Amino acid sequence: MKVKTIWGIIAAIFALVVVILGGTTIGIVVIILAAISLHEFYSVFEQKGHKPVKWVGYLYLILIPFIVFGKVTEPFSITIKATGSMNLYVLLQFVIFACLLSTIVFKFNKHNVVDIALTVFGGYYAVILISYFLLLRYMDKGVYLFFTALVGTVSGDTFALIFGMLWGKKKLIPEVSPKKTVMGSIGAFAGALVFVTAYGIIINAIGVVNIPIYHFAILSILLGGACQIGDLTASAMKRYTGVKDFGKLIPGHGGVLDRIDSLLFCVPIVYYYMRLVVFGG
Repeated sequence: MKVKTIWGIIAAIFALVVVILGGTTIGIVVIILAAISLHEFYSVFEQKGHKPVKWVGYLYLILIPFIVFGKVTEPFSITIKATGSMNLYVLLQFVIFACLLSTIVFKFNKHNVVDIALTVFGGYYAVILISYFLLLRYMDKGVYLFFTALVGTVSGDTFALIFGMLWGKKKLIPEVSPKKTVMGSIGAFAGALVFVTAYGIIINAIGVVNIPIYHFAILSILLGGACQIGDLTASAMKRYTGVKDFGKLIPGHGGVLDRIDSLLFCVPIVYYYMRLVVFGG
């Protein structure tokens, strides 16, 4: 427990510094996180006996440097100027699918349709979703918006644990995660509601944003649910593949995906809520 706590504090401080610095710093970190996460994803499914076409899946990583150096805030709007502003995402998607379809033809005895489905799923789960870390951070006032997702995730996860330990009796979805309880789920919503709303009040009061507080209250409910779905999604995959953790990179915490599973859902929700509801697209 001591090792887990120490590394948890180190990871939290590192995340705060990276988000505050933003720019190329967070870009480089996200590239590394995405690469490690994709490796972890493919590795656990290989242990189950599947054979994702990893070299094709890693092509998804090409998108992130373009986001970093172009400070892109619009998902999938990355263009290649040298080709007359051709959409890079569309082109890359075609290349990936062409490679995968060719693989199940010419490598029929080695790879099957499930393998290529896992290849694409891994690219979206471990790269596309992580790319929203940059899309949100590069928005106007992005550092404060990103912290909204962090506050919602951390408070939701923390209060789910506290409520579950104190009052958790009825299991939530035992076949997916035996330790999750209904009271823990309620705690996630309660924690997010209190802390995200309080965070919204504070950043409005000091004048760094001008967003009506009710938006933070609505977001808190969305984040309270999203942090649980993110966690349970990772649990479902680990239960299917028969592993305890996605990796062993962080002592006491598992792999990168074990630490960011909730954020993978929470960050895109904040991004789209701000873009579509608060800022009107």
